[in-house]
Amino acid sequence: MTLQALHEHQQEHHSTVVSVLRSIGHDADVPFPLVREDFIHGDVDVTNLFWERLNALRPGLYLRVDWCYGCRKFNLHPSLAS
Repeated sequence: MTLQALHEHQQEHHSTVVSVLRSIGHDADVPFPLVREDFIHGDVDVTNLFWERLNALRPGLYLRVDWCYGCRKFNLHPSLAS
């Protein structure tokens, strides 16, 4: 995979995570930055909602999500089955 392709892949992952977190914030009437910070710090309710919604959109595709403090981006890791 080229560096450009990797960057585009990571941007897609980041966008997917942000989209799900924004929808959680919208439904709960909570600003996105607060939802994002809760998710990054492992809030159980936000985390459970995130995985429920992500799996509804892309069932079983991802196993783990990381937050990079350096580039301030999320990265999704594929499940072993995909």
